[in-house]
Amino acid sequence: MQKVVKLLSVIVYFSALLVWADEGSKDCQSAEYKLDKQFESGRFHDCQVLSDNQFTLTLQPENQPINPSPWYAFKVTKLGQGLSPITINIRYPEFRFRYWPKMSVDGKQWSSLPKSDVDVDVQQSQFSLRLKVTEATTWIAAQPLISNSDYQLWLQQLLQRDAKFVLKEIGESVQGRPISMLSMSSQVSYPTIVLLGRQHPPEITGAMAMRAFVERISANDPLSLQFRQQFNLLVMPNINPDGVAAGNWRYNANGIDLNRDWGPFTQPETQHIKRVIDDIAKVSEVWGMLDFHSTWYDVMYTQEDQQMQKLAGFVASWLQQLDAAKTDISFKRKSSHNTSKPTTKSYFFERFHTPSITFELGDDSDPRAIAEVATIAAELYMQNMLQQRAKVAQ
Repeated sequence: MQKVVKLLSVIVYFSALLVWADEGSKDCQSAEYKLDKQFESGRFHDCQVLSDNQFTLTLQPENQPINPSPWYAFKVTKLGQGLSPITINIRYPEFRFRYWPKMSVDGKQWSSLPKSDVDVDVQQSQFSLRLKVTEATTWIAAQPLISNSDYQLWLQQLLQRDAKFVLKEIGESVQGRPISMLSMSSQVSYPTIVLLGRQHPPEITGAMAMRAFVERISANDPLSLQFRQQFNLLVMPNINPDGVAAGNWRYNANGIDLNRDWGPFTQPETQHIKRVIDDIAKVSEVWGMLDFHSTWYDVMYTQEDQQMQKLAGFVASWLQQLDAAKTDISFKRKSSHNTSKPTTKSYFFERFHTPSITFELGDDSDPRAIAEVATIAAELYMQNMLQQRAKVAQ
């Protein structure tokens, strides 16, 4: 019966997507240019062709109410000589501007559009961009694209670093996409660290931070090797692959915020992860959880130090050392524990009473600065966890 319900859900969702894609893509071209979203994470709702070189796109979320995260991603293809610059108006009624437009000519290397080419109208909930299209195809997106296939390629590369790494599918999303986990265990009874990411599809800077953090922990230098000898790792970097594929603003394919489903566990994505955690908790203690996100600024959401029943002083020491590193990114710390909000952070702390942290990067934080601070954060995290391990062993 569950399989039938799931199949019907998928059919209804894909039918809606086909209608959505048709509404957003039909006639979205002039004699000179074509705009389309027929690629993973591509998204806009409606297109109006105003002239050969002027278009208006309208954005709409997958469900409401929703956080204001107006995601957009589309390709501009030259059909004619493309001698005139193209103007694209992007409207998002009832929401506010969040993501400064990025441009790419290959879908991989991205740069922010210069301020001279973008006009933001806060009052009208819209912005306009002007492009001199020099290549056959140009990508425009709210953030650099990190697709489901990018995650699979990256996880395969990590798998080659250590014979103890294991990559497996722990389950499927609503639409049948794999939920992948990279794990490493020297001894199953050793403490476990859980790393999670991409619950909210547009939060790319958080995904960048997670990648750099995991790259550092999975390195083969003395610190990383010692850490992996004394801790188990569970890495699940892409929890919402359906949302990533559709370019959703926040939710999964059922229109549910996965970071509000850690307690109800109504969605297959969170159910699969809970099952993994349940299994590991039978043989190992979970000593830490990091959940990577993005927001308007750089911030770490933690518990109050006095709430820590285990690993007392760990978070304060780690964040103080990170602040002392004086990188280009400085995190604010916001400490609380709200049991009424079923987030990943609340669930892990309520269950295991160990540091459960939401690691958030600002939407506009520089990718190179993100890589630097996340790498240093990983180093300090390993060092402080090893010190805690030594204390317990005494």
